[in-house]
Amino acid sequence: MTRKLRGIFAAAALGLTTACTPAPTPLSNGQINRPLTDGEIAMAYQIFGDSIDYSRVRVHKNAHSDNNRAHKSSLYMTQASYRDDYATSRNSQVRSIFIHELAHIWQSHNGKDLVGEAVGLFFRHGGDYDRAYDYDLFDLNNFENLSIEQQASIIEDYFYLNETATPWNAAETCRNMEQRAGAVRRVFPDIPINPVCRKP
Repeated sequence: MTRKLRGIFAAAALGLTTACTPAPTPLSNGQINRPLTDGEIAMAYQIFGDSIDYSRVRVHKNAHSDNNRAHKSSLYMTQASYRDDYATSRNSQVRSIFIHELAHIWQSHNGKDLVGEAVGLFFRHGGDYDRAYDYDLFDLNNFENLSIEQQASIIEDYFYLNETATPWNAAETCRNMEQRAGAVRRVFPDIPINPVCRKP
């Protein structure tokens, strides 16, 4: 999620519940390498549908890195961002980061060269990769042609705003969510909308 939106919409998280999933067994080096849980697949399916081969996806706890990243079918999550089951986490910001990284898996499974594009973004922004995540509202009308990080950031922001909308913040949160949902619908037309944001 963009830093600006995280600051504006630091709302209480809304969680989803699923059946209990056994904790994954750490590897000998303390890292974790696990498949997606059933709850995570259900959560991701609401956005990405069949466009990801969920059986191929692995989630790694990467305790020795400060950056979350995705490569091919693997998510590498930092110590702070890793959860044994994102579907049961009540932290919407962490869940939205998970969705951001899954967006990169979607891109990879649909022909994007993540490494090549990431290198290109690094040089395009003069070595300041944080700038690669930024987008303007104008960019929402051009979703299909945006960079891998802009696409993933828009999907992440939609997810976070949709999940944190409440009757008390609906006016601003739903407006911002719907702007981003309109972009995401260009690729995923059946994304869910928080009932708080549905127009009567």
